[in-house]
Amino acid sequence: MKIKSSFLTLASMFCLTSCEIINPSSLVRQGEVTVKISCDEYCYVVGEPIASVEKDGSLSFHINFEEGYEFAMASGGKFIDGILTLENISYSQTVDVYSRLLGEIIIKVNNDPALGDIQISPNKPSFGVGEIVTVTSTPKTNRDFSCWTLNEYYHVSYNQIAGSPISFTNSYTFVVTDSVILWANYLLKPKESWIINYDANGGE
Repeated sequence: MKIKSSFLTLASMFCLTSCEIINPSSLVRQGEVTVKISCDEYCYVVGEPIASVEKDGSLSFHINFEEGYEFAMASGGKFIDGILTLENISYSQTVDVYSRLLGEIIIKVNNDPALGDIQISPNKPSFGVGEIVTVTSTPKTNRDFSCWTLNEYYHVSYNQIAGSPISFTNSYTFVVTDSVILWANYLLKPKESWIINYDANGGE
């Protein structure tokens, strides 16, 4: 009995120092990517908002909206008849889903405030078809503005952007036709380099 008790005590001590409790839902098999759906306060996912799939696979999520609201836009995928579908998923990501009052048009700008500041003119909660809107980005000192992309985030990696930018100027003006998400993309500012000519003979 003492031997068994001592063994259990040692096992418990080992577990306290070496074991880690892992939530099984957080495990992702090698080669899989994970998608999380983040809804605003007027919509929600029916079922689990997080799912994993093999790289380059597809996922679908059922989205419901509170009474008086409808789908406005999402930062990825296609929304048809209450189903948001993402295809050819190559990386883990969070997809933002926005709702709007029935018939309302909204404009969202996704921007990392650590990289730059954003101004929207006119700045108001909703817009009408045909209105002219200007969005302007002012990069931080260590960044250069790269481009604006529409409705979907494009990975910025090694100072390159994969996707189809809609404007390369930091100030972009457009005519409102529907709800959209604009993404401000930045690049690291290249480091300055200096060339110093040195004449070992002391000549000019």
